[in-house]
Amino acid sequence: MVRRRIVYWNMFSLGRKAKPPADPGALLDWLLDKDREVVYALGADRRFRMVRGASSRLWGYGNEELLGKDFADMVVPRERRSVLSMFDGHMRGKVSGIHESHFQKRDGTPVRTVWKLADRPTGDAILGEAREFAVRKPRQASPSWEAVGLESYQRALDEHAIVSLTDAKGRLLAVNDKFCDRSGYARSELLGRTFQLVDSRSHGAAFFQDLWRTILAGQVWKGEIRNRAKGGEPFWVATTIVPVPDPAGAPGHFIAIQADITALKAAEASLRETHKMESLKAFAGGVAHDFSNLLTAILGHCNLGAREVHAESRARASFDRIEQAAMRGTDLTNQLMAYLGQTVSAMRPVDLNGLVEDARDLLTAMLPRNTRLEISLDPAAPRVRGDPGQFLQVVRALAVNAFEALDPASPQEVAIRTGTGRLDRFRPSVPAPDPGAGERVFAFLEVRDTGAGMTAEVLRKAFDPFFTTKFIGRGLGLPAVAGIIGNHKGTVQIQSEPGRGTGVRVYLPLEIPEGPGH
Repeated sequence: MVRRRIVYWNMFSLGRKAKPPADPGALLDWLLDKDREVVYALGADRRFRMVRGASSRLWGYGNEELLGKDFADMVVPRERRSVLSMFDGHMRGKVSGIHESHFQKRDGTPVRTVWKLADRPTGDAILGEAREFAVRKPRQASPSWEAVGLESYQRALDEHAIVSLTDAKGRLLAVNDKFCDRSGYARSELLGRTFQLVDSRSHGAAFFQDLWRTILAGQVWKGEIRNRAKGGEPFWVATTIVPVPDPAGAPGHFIAIQADITALKAAEASLRETHKMESLKAFAGGVAHDFSNLLTAILGHCNLGAREVHAESRARASFDRIEQAAMRGTDLTNQLMAYLGQTVSAMRPVDLNGLVEDARDLLTAMLPRNTRLEISLDPAAPRVRGDPGQFLQVVRALAVNAFEALDPASPQEVAIRTGTGRLDRFRPSVPAPDPGAGERVFAFLEVRDTGAGMTAEVLRKAFDPFFTTKFIGRGLGLPAVAGIIGNHKGTVQIQSEPGRGTGVRVYLPLEIPEGPGH
């Protein structure tokens, strides 16, 4: 008996090697030999009546040599009884299927053989087939958490999260490397301690009472906790605490899985501050407009009233003081509106060099004693587009800031220069430039002094409205400059260090010449 699958498989192999024989019997032997299979017929006495195929390759006997040989004698002695039992069962029609036994080759070597007999005898014979047992690699079961997942899961957690294990009293029993790195404590400093070691004192007692009430009830607690590192700096963690029950079912341990969200909290705070500043700007803008209208009315009536009194009258001096105060209020209002970017600009081409030259006399008159004013103008500096009056206000504000930073008791210098250059991408800019601004060339105006300079803390607040290291009421200064420059699509950068003076550089887009079609 030749199984159909064997014939089909070998038919696809034809032509790959030697051509098969044309004789049908020889063809059958050729196919069986290629597949290392033996087909045989046994009589009721178990002796071979017909053998075809690869018997010499399987057992070391030729097909003719096996004729008349007892099938059971081919099996190793220790397994003959079971083979005889299976053969008898086959003959009675009670045993079928595939069997596995160790047969004995001609040289005495055992060979593991898979064999089978037909379900029913054919006349007084029964057909069968045999082949050498093929050792196949057992099919692996699908991976499971129990087999490989626990270790992988722990590695994944260690890479992503801050993980700790505590006992029922909150004492740390185990922490991963991320816990140590973020807290700044060594593992030996943490184990045996509670989370009070990293408590920032930012949460009240009710916060932790709710936490413990939840996990002691066997429930998972989730929330955000503000901790404190060993060095004192705070950090935020999004926390999930999972109770692990003991054999009695009560929470015996707790696993805390935390993610560092410090940067996210900072971004949220920055966004809230931005929204607050936008609201404040909208409110301040409305107040500035209304206040400007009131000042206009005050100045108008002040001028009318002054005309009605004699020039030598004491009331005339009062009118003059009212006018001076109203003008200072108008100047402050203009600065506030410039900071808010709500000034109306008369945009036209502006020559920065000419602008500084026009302001030279005014700046010289304001110059403190023992101070030298150095003006260096780049003749190749291109023109910019903007409001000359507002640019003049920028020059004046930057010069006043520089003059006030100087110590009149010792020789000092203030330098003003113009030129072209690119933004320093490593220096904070106000307002923040467009993403591609660092690749463009800008015209710049720089005012630098040799004064005391600013600390990092003061430098961070330099553009805050009404912040000053001088006396209260100095106005807006740098914030107004930032507002004007931002309204002109430019940016402002400051460089300052204690004892090394301060430099403020204003960058403005280059004027694009109008083409013939404009």
